[in-house]
Amino acid sequence: MQQDCDVGHITYERICQANNLLPRSQVKRQLWGKKLDLRYAGLLPAEVKAVAASLKRNNRIEEVDLSYNSVKEETATFVIEVLQSNTYITKLNLAGGSLDVTGAMACCKLLTQSTSLLHLNLSDCSIGDSEIGYLAQGIQVNHILLQLNLSKNKIGPTGAIQLSRALGENSTLVFVDLSWNHIRGGGAVALGNSLKKNKRLEELDISWNGFGFEGSIAFGETLRVNRTLKILNMENNRITWDGAPHLAKGLAVNRTLEVLQIGRNPLSMQGCEEILKALAKPTSRVRLLSLKDIPINTKIALKASDIAKHREFTLQHGGILNTRDVIGFQRQSSCTAGGRRSSAGGKPPAVKQAWGDQLQGTGERCSKSHN
Repeated sequence: MQQDCDVGHITYERICQANNLLPRSQVKRQLWGKKLDLRYAGLLPAEVKAVAASLKRNNRIEEVDLSYNSVKEETATFVIEVLQSNTYITKLNLAGGSLDVTGAMACCKLLTQSTSLLHLNLSDCSIGDSEIGYLAQGIQVNHILLQLNLSKNKIGPTGAIQLSRALGENSTLVFVDLSWNHIRGGGAVALGNSLKKNKRLEELDISWNGFGFEGSIAFGETLRVNRTLKILNMENNRITWDGAPHLAKGLAVNRTLEVLQIGRNPLSMQGCEEILKALAKPTSRVRLLSLKDIPINTKIALKASDIAKHREFTLQHGGILNTRDVIGFQRQSSCTAGGRRSSAGGKPPAVKQAWGDQLQGTGERCSKSHN
């Protein structure tokens, strides 16, 4: 019985027998180690529960990966509730499962009570605005979690606002992944504002959302005051040529950001120039600017080379292409981080140079390390 208290393998075998399941050798073997890696193992719901029950007694396992198994709704809730009493697990991966409101409430309790969980991966778990509110409550009071992955979910503007309040109060998270969600408008603004309060976060991935013009303004203001963020991924966020100048204003005074990924956005040549101009400031610490799939002209490439003469700097881009294409008008309006705009009046400004359907640049880099 002492061995079962330490490992839980007897509990696992007993539950499998009661449910007419064949105990898996990989489970029994891994229960004696520090990591239980069962990703893509094809576990049935009953098998997942048997594994979870064994972990209630186990005091050796520190990492649990149950990603992309049958960890759906009721099963996910069971797993989370069982782990509430475990004080040894530091990493939990339930990616590819499905978390309903009941499961989110259980996760809130886990985050509130846990004294050991440092990494939580709930990617691709069908988490929407109804569920994220409960998770946000747990995140707000949690004082130990370091990394949180909520990518590939269904978090919209309302959910992002709730999560933003929690991030503004949290003092331990250093990495948050919110990529591939539905964050836009007020949610994007709220998230940007939360980083004005947060004093800990170092890496944020918000790629593949819809931050757009409002989000550009909010994050431009955030970059002015934030002193902890080192890596920011804003790829594919509908950030256009009129949002780029607002980001550039923040980048011009920021002294901590080291990596900015802003590719696959319709920035235009002018938008890219604005950002490069900001990063050319001697106080900037950005060493990597990714403009993936965005073509640049010779002027921008030369500017990047000039920056690289003075410090380590790499520019990733979608190829060098000197052309003149029309893509639209640059907005001439005042706008606050809350998204309110007022017309500046007057005639429409001249259309800006940019890239269009003709562009077929290949991926290239401009880089040079300063010796």
